[in-house]
Amino acid sequence: MCLTHETTSTSKTTRRASVVVTRASATDEAKQVVPKVIIDNLSDPLATILEIEFGDKLGELADTCEAIRNLGLDISRAEITESNQNRFYVTDHQSSEKITASARLEDLRQTVLTTMCYYHPEAQEFVQQTARNSKPYEVADDAETEYVTPTKKKRQIVPTRITVTSVSNGTKSKLLIETTDRPGLLSEIVRVLKDLNLNVVQAEIDTIGAAAVDTMLCTYHGKALNDNMEQLVVNTLQYYLGRLDRDESY
Repeated sequence: MCLTHETTSTSKTTRRASVVVTRASATDEAKQVVPKVIIDNLSDPLATILEIEFGDKLGELADTCEAIRNLGLDISRAEITESNQNRFYVTDHQSSEKITASARLEDLRQTVLTTMCYYHPEAQEFVQQTARNSKPYEVADDAETEYVTPTKKKRQIVPTRITVTSVSNGTKSKLLIETTDRPGLLSEIVRVLKDLNLNVVQAEIDTIGAAAVDTMLCTYHGKALNDNMEQLVVNTLQYYLGRLDRDESY
């Protein structure tokens, strides 16, 4: 009888422990809700679609809407789903057209992220952990100089992945960029592509926690990129986006 009693007690203890572990896992998953800001210029021909997600923490987003309007933008339509996906159709106030300028898209992205962090401080744990705050591999830039400066420059290697594929019956190329988010990233990408004479036809800019996942449809002189051009684009973007220069005091 004693042996049976101990076995039953052990079984109950195991079940209780299992319940505790399950609840702890559920709590951990709830804590891992990652804020998402997606700017979609692909899906709608007339408006830029802005999607914002952060679990059930965002509420009505009235402050975010006001901040967007302060950028000279209009929200022509809004959709709030039961799964806490907030979707806004954004147009320029003066032209009533979708937003295409990279600088304005970057302003929109930064405004949404800043507002989210202000009203929801818990988002700061995820949002804009920039390359400067990450811990990538560092390489000292030991270029020779004729004089000694009070600072030395170090270069951080930022994890970056670039892929190029052909789409739309070979008339365009899809460029997928995955890297660490930081202010000015979109402007830097567009600058590099312009220097390579690429035309960005459409784009989707996704900010998921500290990660940036940007998709762009591009052409080169009206056509999809050939193999040599694809390699050039990958190498150039990898060079500029995969490294971050910063100064460190001695």
